[in-house]
Amino acid sequence: MSNIIAIVACPMIRWTTFGLAPDAISTLAHVWRLSRPIGASAPASGSAVRRRSFIPSAEPRKMLCLTPAEVATLAEAINPEYRTLIYVAAYTGLRAGDLHELRWRDVDLLRGGINVSRAIKGWRQGTPIIGKTKTEKPRGVDLAPHVIALLLAERQRASFLSGGNARPDALVFTNSNGTAIHQVAWLRNHYKPAVQASLPRYAPPAAQTLRFHDLRHTYVSMLIAQNVHPKAIQEQAGHASITTRWTATATCSPAPQISSRTPSPPRTPPASTPRPSRRLS
Repeated sequence: MSNIIAIVACPMIRWTTFGLAPDAISTLAHVWRLSRPIGASAPASGSAVRRRSFIPSAEPRKMLCLTPAEVATLAEAINPEYRTLIYVAAYTGLRAGDLHELRWRDVDLLRGGINVSRAIKGWRQGTPIIGKTKTEKPRGVDLAPHVIALLLAERQRASFLSGGNARPDALVFTNSNGTAIHQVAWLRNHYKPAVQASLPRYAPPAAQTLRFHDLRHTYVSMLIAQNVHPKAIQEQAGHASITTRWTATATCSPAPQISSRTPSPPRTPPASTPRPSRRLS
């Protein structure tokens, strides 16, 4: 029939490069088809084309921000080999792709900082695709004293397992066989079970669940709670815009909280250095 228009195949191949599971790709494909107007890519046939309206945008998701106690609860509940990963995510704000591509040459335990310049952008045939960070700009991130201690212990563990000093180009965080972490599989096998066991109010069937990215929101919310200057937060978190931090945490729940032993941060912009001079504890 001339007024029956075939729906163009969705770009599932591109989605597979991001490491999505088959069922996730199927769901996205279905949503993609529903959200496209029928006939949008069809050739002109001279007949009237019936169109389907776009699905209305959903209400913005309310972001979750953990307290320091909740961060510790989650970190202690996950498989011990990923304990430091949770702490580093929550106290540096690194994105998942940044963390999984972090190497020991990027970590300066003496000065207490890390350099973020690369990220895992996706996967193809079991191999990680390495690229630039989201903003395509390298940045320095300060480390809290307790995070430095955790990374030092992690490096000692890596050196022990390798039978010598950890190689500078070795990954800081790996899966059980020593290779790069596949985020989708890791979330399914380790992160989500840990959330379910330690923070059940943030796990299904809760209306709002704790995503790994919420650890990044937790970090930014802690800096905001300390009145850290917006420019410093932008540089630490790697935001493209200085206003991104407000958008990202304006609806953060619960309200941002920090540890009582956290030192007061500067209220003025840091000097022109690779990273802000004060640290979050």
